[in-house]
Amino acid sequence: KICMIIDGLDELEEPQESLWRLCSQVNSWTSQAGSSSHNDHLKLLISSREELPIIKAFPSANILILHTLTEPDIKALVETTLESNQFYQALVGKPQSFERQSQELQDLIVMHAEGVFLWVVLLLKWMEEELATGTSFQALQNVVHEAPVELDDFFEKILGAIARQHQPGAWFVFAMLM
Repeated sequence: KICMIIDGLDELEEPQESLWRLCSQVNSWTSQAGSSSHNDHLKLLISSREELPIIKAFPSANILILHTLTEPDIKALVETTLESNQFYQALVGKPQSFERQSQELQDLIVMHAEGVFLWVVLLLKWMEEELATGTSFQALQNVVHEAPVELDDFFEKILGAIARQHQPGAWFVFAMLM
């Protein structure tokens, strides 16, 4: 019996191969394995973003959409982090309409997170820096909208904000973590 794990199927960078064709081929491996006398000898565990060719290539009964499962935990993290911040409390404590804006901001963060906890943690740290400047809800929403979607791009943005003389050391730490 074999279990094959494929991470990042959506990251195909092969110009001669379409994502649909690759997914169909990978899916056929289990179909072929299931049709032989060696039924259920091959299992696939594939992680990917929800790209249409990927979703269409695999049976919907076998798809688990992780960010729908992690959403309550991400909501809790966002709410706890923001509401424990003294600057955020002061911002929300202003006119009554700000409670609605607070909820809209938290919902925006959860929606943009797409189930990625590390992205949320990085964003919240960035937002806490913004909150310390005496910001507005509009500025916080801009932080969410301007945040890089890809973690690699987020790391580059963070490292770009580090003083030039400290960047090599910071890159070394990130390289060790990766």
